[in-house]
Amino acid sequence: MRASQGLLALALVGACTSKGTQTQLEPASEPASEPDPVIVEPSPNENRRELSPLLGGSVVVHSPTPGRWASRVDFDQHYYVTMEHVIRNSMRGSAVLRLDDDGHARACFETVKYDSSDMSHYQANDHKDHHYANEFAMVVGMSGTWSRPSADAPEIEVRFDRMNWRTCEVDPTREPFEQPALRCVAVAANAKIPSEALLCQVPKELHEAAKLALLIADSPRAGSWDQRFEPSGHGVAPPEDALPWLLLGAEPGFELSAKDHDRDAEPLTILVAEVGDPPPLAEEEGAGW
Repeated sequence: MRASQGLLALALVGACTSKGTQTQLEPASEPASEPDPVIVEPSPNENRRELSPLLGGSVVVHSPTPGRWASRVDFDQHYYVTMEHVIRNSMRGSAVLRLDDDGHARACFETVKYDSSDMSHYQANDHKDHHYANEFAMVVGMSGTWSRPSADAPEIEVRFDRMNWRTCEVDPTREPFEQPALRCVAVAANAKIPSEALLCQVPKELHEAAKLALLIADSPRAGSWDQRFEPSGHGVAPPEDALPWLLLGAEPGFELSAKDHDRDAEPLTILVAEVGDPPPLAEEEGAGW
């Protein structure tokens, strides 16, 4: 009896000892989850502009601030249509745009255009030498308003509703008119544009500004808008959807120059330069265009 009780006690002790030393296994841990990817949104399209490589290519733009913006241009074109026929076209002038704090806008555009054509008697049907030349000067002052159509977009709109010929001064009592707006953005300085600039899309109806504008498309014809076609007719035509753009420098301004010559062409260069307001046009000037 005692032996059986001892065996029972020993079995109980063994069971308790075994239970007391039993290791409780921790549940297997789940593998660490991958962190959520950080998605970087690209800059909105309206905050970039694709320009010709001559103007820096893809550039970041922002909303312009009030101030004076100006450029002086000197564009020269010279082509041999044939060995006996030479055409020349030059465009000089300046553009000044003031954006006032109160929303008023004032502009002045000056252009001096020279065209010539020389054909020798070897090519002329009448076997005579022919020379044609024409020079025209113009000064146009404009006034209007500027505004920001959207707080989320960098563009401003400049609308002129009064103008005056031969001088920058505009009589505020003149009858107002409707004109499509300039749409402008500010461009930061880059490898091609030496300081902050104002870039304005010019409606083709605004001829006075378009004559001083640029073709900024990625095209071999990038440069002067007024000289976007090669006179010989053998060159590459500009893109059909191309529009004129006015490039103006922050104070003191820009000097834009280019030579579109068939023998010694020089690409568009942009330099910081002092640009004054165009002087009034003398009475005997301005005829012929």
